[in-house]
Amino acid sequence: MPNKNLVGIFSSDEKLVHAAQKAKEAGLPAFDAYTPFPIHGIDEILELKPSFLPRVCFFGGLTGLLSAFTLQYWVHAVYWPMNIGGKSFTAYPAMVPICFELTVLFAGVSTFFGLLFSRGMHPFKTSPFWGLQTENDKFALVFDLDSEEKANKISSLLNQEGALEIREITA
Repeated sequence: MPNKNLVGIFSSDEKLVHAAQKAKEAGLPAFDAYTPFPIHGIDEILELKPSFLPRVCFFGGLTGLLSAFTLQYWVHAVYWPMNIGGKSFTAYPAMVPICFELTVLFAGVSTFFGLLFSRGMHPFKTSPFWGLQTENDKFALVFDLDSEEKANKISSLLNQEGALEIREITA
């Protein structure tokens, strides 16, 4: 069953934050906000859970570091040991660049795919929130609609806070 959402579009981030705060105080918490750039403090107002992506990035980087170190150690000490100038088979300082590169590579790739997976983003998915013009200069505040009474309260609140446009979207 599709969800109905009410979207208020604002001209500035200050107006959006103020409207989100007023809605929270009125007992009408917003569902989400779409903005062209990150807005400090909006996560706390909307009571959004912290993202799990930093943990995905950390464990991806740790996997890259361990795989780089294991591969180099195995090649130098087990598979093809070479005694060059009486040096050790495992020259740890020489392993640092490869370990760094694979740490960064695995962290970045795992974060990218973690984001795509968590948001269900794929080439065939379309968002019901396309066309809100939040890519450049507009700021959108989205509310879940349960009843017509709630829709009227939210609409009047958004009008009072200076919303440029109010849309009802079925997601």
